[in-house]
Amino acid sequence: MNKGDTLKKLNRFEEALQYYDIAIEKNPEQADIYNNKALTFEQLNRLEEALQYYDFAMNKANTLKNLNRLEDALLYYDYAIQKKPKVSDKLNLKSDYFTTEYHSNI
Repeated sequence: MNKGDTLKKLNRFEEALQYYDIAIEKNPEQADIYNNKALTFEQLNRLEEALQYYDFAMNKANTLKNLNRLEDALLYYDYAIQKKPKVSDKLNLKSDYFTTEYHSNI
């Protein structure tokens, strides 16, 4: 667990956001950081900002897929599925397809 997660658990949301920014700079490929930042924005009732980070994870998944980085793309699709259940059926189909595609390329 990183410092941002710990601060979020302590309800120190603004500080947590700062540490998520640092973590994103160090690990821009790590989907869970974006997800945790979005969840923190939700705790602050800053829903539009939360959506930006959820959307970022989905856009990143599509870009990674296009780069044939299927394993990385699947991770981002999984986060998008968790956070946007209304569109999860479509995303599940995508995720299933890429899982099959990924395993056939091994």
